[in-house]
Amino acid sequence: MHALTGLHAMCEVHHLVCTGEPFDQWETSITAPWWSAYLIAGAACAALTETQQPEGPGNYDESYGPVDSIDSLVSASILTGDTHDVKIAVSLRRLVEFGLLEEADALATGLRRLAAGMLV
Repeated sequence: MHALTGLHAMCEVHHLVCTGEPFDQWETSITAPWWSAYLIAGAACAALTETQQPEGPGNYDESYGPVDSIDSLVSASILTGDTHDVKIAVSLRRLVEFGLLEEADALATGLRRLAAGMLV
């Protein structure tokens, strides 16, 4: 969750500070040191998830309504009452808006989070 929301935060800072500068040119931006640090943290997260695969959640059962768009994902996340669900859904929506993530991938990620929350 923190890796995803951290990426969202970095994109917001880059968007604000580097107005008009594409994300794919981050190496030359004023935010380059932060992006470099984020890449190192992302590599650490990847190493952890590759060595410790979590138990896969079941399928989302629409307890919080149907999810067929990024906005319905946010709505369903709000209905769970779990702030982590909301943080993830809003971060995913913003990454889609920035063009850094396809909506289908964002939905798949958000649905896994909602399904995982139902296991508790």
